[in-house]
Amino acid sequence: MVNEWRARYRKPVVLDEIAYEGNIQHGWGNISGEEMLRRFWEAVCRGGYPGHGETYLHPEDILYLFYYSFMRPSFREFYFDDDTEFSVRVLDTWNMTVEDKGVYKGKFRIELPGRMYMAVQVKKAE
Repeated sequence: MVNEWRARYRKPVVLDEIAYEGNIQHGWGNISGEEMLRRFWEAVCRGGYPGHGETYLHPEDILYLFYYSFMRPSFREFYFDDDTEFSVRVLDTWNMTVEDKGVYKGKFRIELPGRMYMAVQVKKAE
């Protein structure tokens, strides 16, 4: 639709999230590198500006970064297993701040400020 959008709006067309190269269960996150390349060529040849992303399944089914976009939750609960320790940080993508929330294991609850554009980074503690 790049040709149509360029003609209609007479502005640059940025194609964000044209799917992700990877192997997760969701259709948006399991296209091949070849398919991503094809999508880039299709976009560029029509005057668009594509973006790239990858999302590969972690051996423990962890994607690590949870982004809440325009939603404004006041907390989120997580559970991965009972033994592994995870360090957690809350990222305010609008105000560009990072808050260390500590290390957790088992089922845990992370308090959030109830604002838009927040993300939670969960990664195996070192």
